[in-house]
Amino acid sequence: WQAFSSARREFNDRRRAYFDNLDTVRAEAKQKKEALIEEAKKVAANVTSYKAAADQMNQLMDSWKAAGSAGHDMDEELWKGFNEARQVFYDARRKFFDEREAARKASVAAKKSLIAEAKELTSKGDYSKEITERMKQLDKEWKAAGYCGKEEGDKLWNEFKTAKEAFWDGKHSDSQKRFQDALARKEAKIEETRSEINSLQVKSFETEDYDRIHSLERQIEAKKALMENLKQDVEELKKKIEPAE
Repeated sequence: WQAFSSARREFNDRRRAYFDNLDTVRAEAKQKKEALIEEAKKVAANVTSYKAAADQMNQLMDSWKAAGSAGHDMDEELWKGFNEARQVFYDARRKFFDEREAARKASVAAKKSLIAEAKELTSKGDYSKEITERMKQLDKEWKAAGYCGKEEGDKLWNEFKTAKEAFWDGKHSDSQKRFQDALARKEAKIEETRSEINSLQVKSFETEDYDRIHSLERQIEAKKALMENLKQDVEELKKKIEPAE
């Protein structure tokens, strides 16, 4: 009996010690998990980078698993609070990325529309002030269309840039042609005016009528002034015309 009683006492002492220690372990686990819940709430409420915040949430989950048990019922209650805090974060992250994807798609659609318009304007070969101003406006609208990702953004930009350059190259060629045509007209007008001056001078030499001579001289001076203006126009046009390669 003494041996049996001693064994029973040893078992009861160990059982008591086990449950006394278990209460302490569970209390510590409960305290750790409550702290993790508060930390999860802070992470969800103060997101500056969803990647960094997701890493923090994963670390908190690892800490949760390592915290031990606070008892079945308490664990369920604590898990509910922890999971709710995590879910707030994941719902916000999903919303953020959904909105960002929607904005990206809208940006892509807007930029494709601008590319199509740039190509259409270029194909018309119309370099009027109205069309030129519209081409300039396309640049502003492109910037306002937002970000659509680097790879696709670069591809769309190159396509838009090619269409724009084709327009501006065409406008430059058109301007050069107009300058050349204007130069030819001005030079022809100079020769015509010079011929008219010569003709007026001959007439002034052939007449002895003072009033007639005076009138002819006024006409000659007016023609000379016109010719000087034409020569100035010619010099300005020559500055605008690029030399042929």
